[in-house]
Amino acid sequence: MRARLSREGDRALAEARKIAAKLANAEFVARAPEEVVEENRERLAGYEAEAARLDAALARIA
Repeated sequence: MRARLSREGDRALAEARKIAAKLANAEFVARAPEEVVEENRERLAGYEAEAARLDAALARIA
């Protein structure tokens, strides 16, 4: 169970980093439609929340 939580947490963090890098690109933010940028911001928040939830679950079983 610990390995699965760790693996899922790593996956969520990797996705969050990828989206954060995209949003940090000023050219992407300037050229993309606002709804695409907003969708990416929402996805980033979701992955960050998921990673935090998984970290808390790992801490509980440690």
